[in-house]
Amino acid sequence: NMDDTSTVFEAIATAAPGGLGEAANDVRQEPKVHLLEAMREAADRDMIARQYVTGFADVFGVGLAALEAALARGESGMWPTVFAYMAFLAGFPDSHVVRKHGAEAAHQ
Repeated sequence: NMDDTSTVFEAIATAAPGGLGEAANDVRQEPKVHLLEAMREAADRDMIARQYVTGFADVFGVGLAALEAALARGESGMWPTVFAYMAFLAGFPDSHVVRKHGAEAAHQ
């Protein structure tokens, strides 16, 4: 519903992530479309938006797989989470870094 979209837009605008720029569905304006449609429009430039559109495929495929592998190796405490985080860093350029500093910096 549009209330959910407004709430998410407000949260994103409040967090003020760098490099947002302007978009067809700008989070600093009242939403014109439902949340999933806004996420679909942003999915090519924002990793979190992509998760909404793909049913969180990267979270469950890459992140959960790395977490489970770390647990199976006997990792404990914070380390399974660290290994999941490292899997994301190794597997995907950070979309926030891409927006702020470009694709080359994100790949480095």
